Amino acid sequence: MFTFNLNARHFAEASCAGLVLAGLLLCFIDPISRLRTPEDYPSSVCQLIAMIFFSLGFAHLFTVFAPFAWLIRLFQSEKLAAAFTISFGVVLVFVKNHSSHVPLPPNLLLSLLVLTIASGLLSIYFFLRGGVLLVWWFALLLFSRHLLHSVSSWN
Repeated sequence: MFTFNLNARHFAEASCAGLVLAGLLLCFIDPISRLRTPEDYPSSVCQLIAMIFFSLGFAHLFTVFAPFAWLIRLFQSEKLAAAFTISFGVVLVFVKNHSSHVPLPPNLLLSLLVLTIASGLLSIYFFLRGGVLLVWWFALLLFSRHLLHSVSSWN
């Protein structure tokens, strides 16, 4: 799980993918989603740090690492395990949307599903290439978009 011998190519791939997905989220998803569900976005630097630690410590563990590890043992196939792990992430998006007090419009939901699938595929790819540290770097870059959202407006 923890590999400290990271390949420079995989690190560069994770960096590029994280920055591109962060840019897509920042430009297309966040402006609309921030208005609909402001509680999903940090309102202070302390809250951002807490969200980052929670995501790195628990969210990835329960949505990527544990399901993938369990499914790979169950099916003995990386492809099947990856497909079901990503399907689990898609189901979570639908459950969150259904339980939300303001459901997302269909085009935004579709965009979010595409980005969920892409980030799930990339997380599994980076996990297989560089372990947890590479996935955490990728996730940290995704969270970096919140720093660009006007740090000056935080208390």
